[in-house]
Amino acid sequence: MRSAGAVRALVGAAALLGAAGCDVVFGIRPGQPRPSGEGSGGDGGGGELEVAGSIDADTTWTPRRPPRLRGPVVVEAGATLTVEAGTTVLADDESLLVIKPGARILANGTREAPVVFTSAHARRRPGDWGGLLICGKARINQPDGTWAPRAPPRALFLICGGEDDEEDSGTLRYTRIEFAGRAFFGDEYMAGLELIGVGRGTVIDHVEVVQFMDDGVYVVGGAVGMKHVLVVGGEDDSFDWEYGWRGKGQFLAGLRTDSPAHESGIEGSDDGSSDSLASNPELYNVTLLGNPAADQGWAGIELDTGTRARLHNVLVADFIESGIEIVDDRTAVNARRKRIEVTHSIFANEENFEESDSSTDYDEDPWIMDPVWMNREMDDSSAAGIRGASWRSLDLSLAPGSPALSGAAAPPEDGFFDPAARFVGACGATCEDFEGWTVFPVE
Repeated sequence: MRSAGAVRALVGAAALLGAAGCDVVFGIRPGQPRPSGEGSGGDGGGGELEVAGSIDADTTWTPRRPPRLRGPVVVEAGATLTVEAGTTVLADDESLLVIKPGARILANGTREAPVVFTSAHARRRPGDWGGLLICGKARINQPDGTWAPRAPPRALFLICGGEDDEEDSGTLRYTRIEFAGRAFFGDEYMAGLELIGVGRGTVIDHVEVVQFMDDGVYVVGGAVGMKHVLVVGGEDDSFDWEYGWRGKGQFLAGLRTDSPAHESGIEGSDDGSSDSLASNPELYNVTLLGNPAADQGWAGIELDTGTRARLHNVLVADFIESGIEIVDDRTAVNARRKRIEVTHSIFANEENFEESDSSTDYDEDPWIMDPVWMNREMDDSSAAGIRGASWRSLDLSLAPGSPALSGAAAPPEDGFFDPAARFVGACGATCEDFEGWTVFPVE
C-alpha cells in the first residue's frame, strides 16, 4: 500500500454520455449512482439515519431510512451490522466503517438492489471518505499474528488478526464501494476495501470498488477468499496483498482509468516474520487492464518482498512497463524454486517481461514462457480478444475467436472455485456476473 498522489480531475458526465458507444458500463449509465429505485425512501421510516461512533448491539440499516455516516463508525465485537438489499450508505468526509474482530457485517445486496457505500458529496471525488475495513481474527505474518492498520485514525486503537483462519466476519454480496480512500493524517490513505486478518469463513462475492484514492482491495494476512470482484479507477493498485494472505480468488478484474497515479493491477508482497505464513494466494480467472494513454510506468503484476503465489488463467493487457515484474532477490528465489506459479495465462502488453532488478541470474522471460507453464504472449488487449478494454466502454467478455477462450487450466473442484471456468481472464464469452449492478460513476 503506497501513498497516493493528488487527485486528478475526472471527466464530466456530459462528455462521457456524448461519446458514441461509451454510454453504458455493464448495463448502467455512467454518472447514475444506482439502478432505478435503489436506495429510495419508502414507508414511514422517515428520513435519514445519522450514524457515528460505536455499534455494540445487533443493528439493521434499511433503504427505508438510509444511513449517513457522520464520522468513524465501529461495529464492536459481538455485534452484527445487517445492511439490507437496496440500501445506500452515504459517507461524510471524516467517516469510515470498521468491523472489529468478533463483529460481523451482513451486506447482502442483489443484482437488482445492490448495497452501496458512497460519498455524501453532491460532486463526488476519490478520497471523499475512508472506506470499509473488516478486521478479523485470522493469522497475519507478524511475530504475534496481529497488525495495527496504518491508515485509519489512531484514536480507534485497531488491532487486527489472531489465530483463527476459519473465522467469519460476515458477508459482502452485490456490494459497491465508491469514492473512498481518505487520508486521515499525513499521506497514509485508506483503500476502498481493507481485509485485515480476515478468515475464510467470510464471504466476499460480487463486490465492486470504484474511484478510490489508494488501493482498491487491500488484503493483509488472513485466509479470506473473494469471487466476482471488479476494481475500476483509483490512484494506486487494483489489488494489493501483504503479510501473509493465504486465501483464494476467482473472477477478479482490475481496470485503470486515465490517471497516471494508478499503479499495478496486482501488487503482491509479504515481508513478514514467518516463512510458513508467507503470502501465497491461489487465484484463477483474473483480468488486469492498463491504459496505454496514461503515463504509467508500472507492471500489470508486481511481486516483491518474498511473496509466493499461484496464478492461473490470468489475462494481463495494455500495461506499458511490463506484464509482470519480480522486484527483489527473495521473490526471484521463490520464482526459481517454483514457489510462484503463473500458468495458462496471457500477457498482451507493450512490454511483457522485464528482467529482474535483483542480483541473481533470474530472468522473467524464460521463466514465464517455459512451456511447462502454458503461457502465451500477445501485443495488446485487442489481440487477446477483449470486447471493450477502455474504461469508457467496459466489456470484459471475449469476442468470438478470442485466444483466451481456450488454453485455460481447469480450476480445482474444491467447493470454492468454479471448475467450469475454462477461459483465461475474469470473463468468458459473456460477463453476466458483472452486469446490472456495477457502475462507473464519474461525479
